[in-house]
Amino acid sequence: MSLRHNPLPKGREAIGLLLFFIILSACLFGNSSAWPSNGMATSFLNGTEAAFRDSGTEWMIFACLEAYFLIFLLVRSRSNPGFWMATNPNLWIAGTQIIGAIVYAIDYSPSFKALIFLGGAVLGQGAAFLKGRRWNSLPNNLGEVTNVETRSRFVVAIVTFFVVLLTLASIWNARGGNFEYHKHLRWNGPWDNPNIYGGLMGVGAVLSLGFVWKTWNKTANAPWRRHLVTSIWLAGAIVCGVGLIKSYSRGAWLATLAGLCYLAYEKKKFSQFSAVFLPGPANADSSSVPKRSCIRYNDWRTLAVILASLLVFSFWQFRFTEWLPVRRLFSVANINDFSWRNRVVAWRGAIHMMTERPWLGFGWEQAETIYKKKYSPPQLDDGLAIRTNDYFMLGIATGIPAFICFVVYAGLSLKKRLPILEAERLGVDLDNGFSTRLQNLLKLEWAEAVCRTAALVLLVSFWFDGGLFKLGTGSVFWILLELGSADTGRISYPHKTLAIIEEQKLRAKRISESCRGSRLETLSRRTAWILATLAFLQTITLIGTLSLGVNNATLAIARRWLIPREAIGDLDFLAIDPVLRGRKVRILLEHVSLANYNRQLLSWKLDDGVYREYVLEPTIDPKRDGEIDWRRGCWEYFYPLIRRETDPGEAAKIVEKYLRDCVTIVPTGPLTIEEMWKERKADANGFEALKVAAFRAVGVPARLTDESHAELFADGKWREI
Repeated sequence: MSLRHNPLPKGREAIGLLLFFIILSACLFGNSSAWPSNGMATSFLNGTEAAFRDSGTEWMIFACLEAYFLIFLLVRSRSNPGFWMATNPNLWIAGTQIIGAIVYAIDYSPSFKALIFLGGAVLGQGAAFLKGRRWNSLPNNLGEVTNVETRSRFVVAIVTFFVVLLTLASIWNARGGNFEYHKHLRWNGPWDNPNIYGGLMGVGAVLSLGFVWKTWNKTANAPWRRHLVTSIWLAGAIVCGVGLIKSYSRGAWLATLAGLCYLAYEKKKFSQFSAVFLPGPANADSSSVPKRSCIRYNDWRTLAVILASLLVFSFWQFRFTEWLPVRRLFSVANINDFSWRNRVVAWRGAIHMMTERPWLGFGWEQAETIYKKKYSPPQLDDGLAIRTNDYFMLGIATGIPAFICFVVYAGLSLKKRLPILEAERLGVDLDNGFSTRLQNLLKLEWAEAVCRTAALVLLVSFWFDGGLFKLGTGSVFWILLELGSADTGRISYPHKTLAIIEEQKLRAKRISESCRGSRLETLSRRTAWILATLAFLQTITLIGTLSLGVNNATLAIARRWLIPREAIGDLDFLAIDPVLRGRKVRILLEHVSLANYNRQLLSWKLDDGVYREYVLEPTIDPKRDGEIDWRRGCWEYFYPLIRRETDPGEAAKIVEKYLRDCVTIVPTGPLTIEEMWKERKADANGFEALKVAAFRAVGVPARLTDESHAELFADGKWREI
C-alpha cells in the first residue's frame, strides 16, 4: 500500500472535522442579526468583515482564496486521470473563477460579493476533498482501496450537522422583523431577510425528508432504532417546514417543491435499481413482481397530469381565500403584485446590460450603481430588485462566458451517474453478486442524491430571491453541491460492465411492461383524463367570460369565481350603471379589482360613497370615456410613485408632476382618455380629464367640473389642483 493511502489518525481526523464544522457554523450565522451587539463574537465578526472589506488587504485575501481553490482542484485531479475533461463540472467552475479573477484584477475595487463567491467555492472544494480522503480504508480482494462506507459517513455527518443548525435556527424568531404580509409577521429567524430564511428552511426540510426515506426503508435488526431515527429526522422536517411556511417566501416554496420533485425522481430510480439488482424475489423474474410494486413503475406523466389538474382546481377555488399561506401561494398569478413585477422589470434591464458588455461585464461592484443610473425605469420604486436574481448579477458583473460556465457547472453537478458506473469507478467487485458492497454504494449514492436535491433548492431560490453572494446561503450551496456531485472524466469500462448495464435496462423494461394494463394503471390514467378535461373546461369557461359582455349570466360567474368576496359590493354598484351594460367583463373587473386593491393598501381611508362615486366610477366625461379601458395603464405607471404616501393631496401633486412630464399638451389631441394616455398627447381639456383618470387610478377621489377642470377631494372638501 502506498504512503498516500495510509489512514488518517482518528485524533487528527476528529480535529479536522471539528474545525470544518466551526467554519460552517461561522459562515451560516456570520452575518446573523441574532448576535448581541456588544458581545465578543460580534466584535470578532465585525473586525473580520472590516478586514475583508479593507481595500488594502482584500486583494491579498482574494489571492489566497484563489490559490486555495486551485490547489484543491490540482490535488483532486491526481486521483482521476479524466478530471479535466469537459464532462467534469470542476473544469467549468474553474473557468468561472478565473474569469472572475480577471475582472477583479482589471477593475479593482473592494468587493465583498467577489470574496463570498470565491470563498464559497473554496469551501465546496474543501468539502469534496475531505469526502474523497481515504481515511481508515481497507483494501479489497483486488488490492484496491475502497472507502465507500467512510465517504457515506462523512456526507451523513455534514448533512446531520446542517439539519441540527437549521432546526435550531428555524425556531429563533425572538427578534422578529420588519417584513409583513397582510399584517402578519414574516419569520426571518437569525437572518435579516425572510426569503433567505425560507430558502434555508427549504434546505433543512428536504435534507430531513431525504433521510426519512433512507432510514425508513433500511433493514435493521432493531426496528425500534429505525423508528427512533426516522422520528428524529421527521421532526426536523416538520420544524423546518413550519419555518418555511411562516417565511411567506414564494420563491422558497417553489424551490422546495422543485427539490421534492427531484428527490421523488431519485427515489424512483433507486427503487427500480434495487428491484432489479439486489437479492430478493423481485429480481428472479419480471412475472413474479408483486402488483403493489407497480406503483414505483407507474408513469410519472400520469401523476403529473393529476397533480396539475388538482392545482388548477385549487387555484380557481381558493385564490381569494383568507388563509394567508394559500393566498400568498396563488398571488403569483396576481398581475397587481409589484413584488414579482419589480423583479421582471429588473431582469429585463439585466439582460440589456449583459448584451451591452457581454465578455467581461461591468465589474463586481458596478452593476447595481450603473443599473440605477441608466437602466432602471423611473416608476420602478425598488431599483434593488436586480439583486434578487444572482445569475443575472453574475452575468452583469463578470460577463456572459462566466455566466455560461457557472450554469454548465451546476447542470453537470446535478447530473446523476448510474450506480453501476460508480461501482466500477470506486473499484467495487462486480463479481460478488452486487451484495454488501453494492448496498454500501447505494447508501453513499442516496446521501449524495439528497445533497444534490438540497443544492437544487438553493439554485432555484437564487433565481427569485438571491443568496449566492450572501455568506450563509452561498456557503451552504457550494458545500452541498460538491458533496452531491462526483468527479467524472474519461473512464473506460470493461465489456462485462457494459453488458450488465444493458441487462439492467432490459429487466427494468420487462418489469415496467408487466405492470402495464394493471388495474392501478388503468384507474390512474382514466382519473388523469377526467380531471384534466374538467380543469381545462373550467379554465376556458372562466377566462372566456372575461371577453364577453356584461349581463346577468356573466355577472353571476364573476361574483362566484373572478373577484374576492369583499369586492362584490363594488361590482354590484357598477353593474347597475346602464353605460356599462354590454361592455366587456374584463374592463369592469379591472376597475373593481384595482380600486379594491388600492382601498386595501393605501394609507388614507375613504367613505364608501366617496370611494365608489369618485374613485371606482370609470366614467368621467361622456365625450372622452371611449371604452373606459384606462385604469390599468395609469395605475401601473403612477401607483409605484405614490404607494408610500399618506396624504391624498401629496399623492395628487406627484401624479400631476409626472403626468406633465410624460404627456405633451397639443392644440388638437386624441379624443378618448385611453388614446391620450397611449399616445402621451392631449389638448388642454383632454389633459384635465386624463388627470382625473390618473387620480382615480391611484385611489385619489377626483371629478371633472362643468368647466372641464380637475378637482380632488381632500380634507373633506373639493379643490382644484
